[in-house]
Amino acid sequence: MSLRKLEYGSNANPGVFRGVIGELPDGSIGRVVDDSGTAFWYSDLNLRIIREISCDNGKEFTLSGTGAGDNKNTEFTMSAAETVSPKDFVLACRNAFGAKNRVGGLSFEDVQKITMDTKTDVRYLKRITAPTWSAEGIPLIPGMELDPDVEFQLSKYTPTHVYDGDIGKAKECLRHMLEFTSYSPMLIMGMIAAPVTARWFHNDRFGLSIFSTTQSFKTSTIIAFMSIYGVDFNDKVKLFKAGERSGTKNAPSAAAAGAGFLPWVYDNLKNVEGTKDIPTYIGLMQAVIEGSDKARLKLDGSERDSRAFLTTPIITGEIKPAEAATSGRINNLRFVKPTIEQLVHLTYVQEHLEDMPVIGYQWLLYLSKISAPDMEYFKEIKSKKFGELTAKHCVDAGRSSTTYAIFKVVWKMLGESVFGDVVAEYDEKFNASLDDMISYQNESVGEETEVERLLVGIKELMASQPSKFPKDEWARPGSNGTDSTPEHQHGGFIGIQCAEGVFVLPGPALKALRDMGVFQQIPNQASMGQALAAKGYLKTNHGNQYTKKINTVVTRGWMITKGLFTDKYHRDIPA
Repeated sequence: MSLRKLEYGSNANPGVFRGVIGELPDGSIGRVVDDSGTAFWYSDLNLRIIREISCDNGKEFTLSGTGAGDNKNTEFTMSAAETVSPKDFVLACRNAFGAKNRVGGLSFEDVQKITMDTKTDVRYLKRITAPTWSAEGIPLIPGMELDPDVEFQLSKYTPTHVYDGDIGKAKECLRHMLEFTSYSPMLIMGMIAAPVTARWFHNDRFGLSIFSTTQSFKTSTIIAFMSIYGVDFNDKVKLFKAGERSGTKNAPSAAAAGAGFLPWVYDNLKNVEGTKDIPTYIGLMQAVIEGSDKARLKLDGSERDSRAFLTTPIITGEIKPAEAATSGRINNLRFVKPTIEQLVHLTYVQEHLEDMPVIGYQWLLYLSKISAPDMEYFKEIKSKKFGELTAKHCVDAGRSSTTYAIFKVVWKMLGESVFGDVVAEYDEKFNASLDDMISYQNESVGEETEVERLLVGIKELMASQPSKFPKDEWARPGSNGTDSTPEHQHGGFIGIQCAEGVFVLPGPALKALRDMGVFQQIPNQASMGQALAAKGYLKTNHGNQYTKKINTVVTRGWMITKGLFTDKYHRDIPA
């Protein structure tokens, strides 16, 4: 519906009131300036609002209209903050309409009036900057088209676009993915589980990693499998590269947040001395798995909104960083370079990338139709696995049993989807692969705890510098709970090998191991003593320490009786 027509420079419309805006015969905008009804030129821009977009930073408005100077239709977008400033509004109009159209006295409020007067059909949209779940359980991701009132503005590292297609061809791709190697079921299931964990298990999320030598097809495999969420994921140019050269300080966090509920590939992590790559990786992964970025302040001292993370990170690299807290969150797959026979399956996927997004489309469509996974099954599986891992003294039984149960639940869900026949074919291989992943994960984390690193470091010192660990004579404990031992003439030692085990002086031992670069995080005497005691590795008679007389001086230290080694001098009792 057009604006009311105003006759330029006349009072032919006596019913028109002061301040009313209308369209003049030449297409420009006129405005009545007095009670006589006379309309004068006001602006060349006949503008109205056609879209209102809700986004993270407030609202944006798309304006559309014609310039009387050249009769060309133009669209442009302004943020709500820009519309408040007359200078910003004029600047935006001039940028959009150019030299042949004068803005005149037109303001954004005038455009609002024109929009209402003409009863323009304003479309109300929500801008999506990361794939996410709506409150109604709709997957908001390009290609699903389940919600018409959204527009997408995704990160360049999230080139997602799913679509429907030949389900038979999609199943064949899934078969080749599962067939590829012994670890491939876990890689594909981690990707399949990502939107499930983001929606129903967001407090129990995990990551995956593959560390191996270069030219071992780890990155090629991951990006080919990622094509279930869009063909463009197979483009290495769109991978986020780990390291100090990956962009600004906040670039990794922004890229992880932009992945939304999809997996996010953190490619080619390097353990290079003298860089901050590993500390950055450790901090980033812990934040991503925890679900939010660290607190940050604005210049005025107020707190910024922290980024929310829903993604499942997938890391590739050559050397795995040894840090137990991070490794406990990131499940490292037992990677073996694929054989020529196995590469046939990867090649098939790479040659049929156009069928891969059908997998993602059908999977998300299935998830949009269910209310929740089988939570009773999840609890049952988790409880059973926790008991098994606890009985084996696994370091991170709680987290591992949770991840195990999530994988089992998601596999069950996949079996109830259109891919049920494929799931039935590979059920045995899936379970074997899952058991291996959990077993390997607990082995890795166990070796990376600060306690185990301390014990390994002491063992290395005893082998390389035996003078620092002189052997004591067998002695009978004194009546006061201390050992009465001969004086030692050795200087600069770190511990004593004695009948009960190895008596370690905490201060000298931690200093020596720090100098060796044994620890990722530097423990103190109290925390390490507590950790050793919790593992059952200590004989104690004073808190977490043991009192012993050395060179006539009564001192306290760690009497380590388990977890080291066995030799003819003292017996190690397996933990």
